[in-house]
Amino acid sequence: MALLAPALVWFAAATVPGLQAAYSYWFDELYSVVISRDDLGSALRLTFEDVHPPLYQVILWAWMSLFGSGESATRALSVVAMLAGLGVLLSLRRHLGLTTTLVLSAFVLLSPQTVYYAQETRSYALLLFLGCLCLRALVTRDRRLLYVSALLLGLTHYFGAILGTLALTYLVLTRPTPRTFLAALAVFCLIAAWPAAQLAAGSTADLLGGNFWIRTGSRHAVELGIAAAWPGLDLLMGKVSGALGLAGETAETVAALGVVAVVTMLGLAVVLFARRDAKLLMLAGGTVGALVFVVGALSLHTPLATSRNFIELVPFGALALAIPLARALRGPVWASVPAMAFCALYATVSISHSATQMAVRKNPSHPYQALLAHAEAAAEAGDVPLFLYDVKAPVFRDIMAFYLSEPDQAEAMKYAEGEADLPPDFILLFLNESCERLGEDLERLSKSYQSTEIDGTFSQGCYYTSGALRLSRS
Repeated sequence: MALLAPALVWFAAATVPGLQAAYSYWFDELYSVVISRDDLGSALRLTFEDVHPPLYQVILWAWMSLFGSGESATRALSVVAMLAGLGVLLSLRRHLGLTTTLVLSAFVLLSPQTVYYAQETRSYALLLFLGCLCLRALVTRDRRLLYVSALLLGLTHYFGAILGTLALTYLVLTRPTPRTFLAALAVFCLIAAWPAAQLAAGSTADLLGGNFWIRTGSRHAVELGIAAAWPGLDLLMGKVSGALGLAGETAETVAALGVVAVVTMLGLAVVLFARRDAKLLMLAGGTVGALVFVVGALSLHTPLATSRNFIELVPFGALALAIPLARALRGPVWASVPAMAFCALYATVSISHSATQMAVRKNPSHPYQALLAHAEAAAEAGDVPLFLYDVKAPVFRDIMAFYLSEPDQAEAMKYAEGEADLPPDFILLFLNESCERLGEDLERLSKSYQSTEIDGTFSQGCYYTSGALRLSRS
């Protein structure tokens, strides 16, 4: 309890002010809000055209129908999901014991991803909740709960589909009966139906083979998975790498290897001194290893990995640490004191990292709401039209115009539109745009127009950028 109480206090201190502040959405949040704010059929259709399964957008649609589309309202759904995940973990007391359950719950709350995505209108808080539900199903050997959690994971995120498939595979291997096999196969077919339909319709097929925005290689994907499962430990190993004078990719690799070494040593200690916990430890650590391996293998063909996509591994990684630490905390002084010191250090680096992340999140250099307000004010003051850059589909226009007081006044500027169709003086607004593509267009326009920056930044060396420029014919 000495660890869980501070973790709860930190979680509340980080999330409640964030909800009250109602700071600006960023692009991905705007996408979720915009596609779920109309009717359910529209939400399903637009989600089908994206790269995600539909469950979160359906839940968000229902939530927004009750509470509206404001920042605080929609982010509260993520807080509820995180707290529900905590409730699931605490319900494992009878199966894990009090100390293990408390350490497990505290480590999940302390994860920087838990705090960060509890304040984002995206599917990752739901994904973490379902990861907790899947962990409970595996620990308690509850087949029905496992079927339900696996299906919901697959309908929430494709990394969730991988976890759900791994859980079903584990169930079939440990209970090899025809009934179990057929039930698991039926759930897997339901999980696979949505992505199969997307591939057949062509909405995701052209993104395979490295044609997506993600550029993470296989090795880095493995490092991201390890860091997501054991974030505090990865931060500690990162400090060790820095103390050794390492930097960049080398430091990340050494940190990941250090995490694996520490987890392995703790696991060996459990096998030697507490064998009855060994099977549970292997289940938690093995799940992390299997999912990271699968993603690493898939990334050889199509890069898939970002840190947030591994959030469902947070409870599994936490359990792999909680088992040996709880055993040590209940042991003699020579074991309990180092365990308490480790937990305190783990909590300190995790909270420090989370605080830094949240400071940036709540005070971005160019928040969308302020950016759009500045662009609209400049257009009104100069009596010039406001153009939205590269509107690929109506949903993107709605995203870019979300914070405009008069969204109907903004015009769409197509990427391939010729200069002859443009006025002599206008404001150009771009959100989350490809720097390469925008740079090419601005270079072409620079032959006839002079540009003045209104807000935001643009750099040829970046990948995505947001900003507003005033373009005047020279």
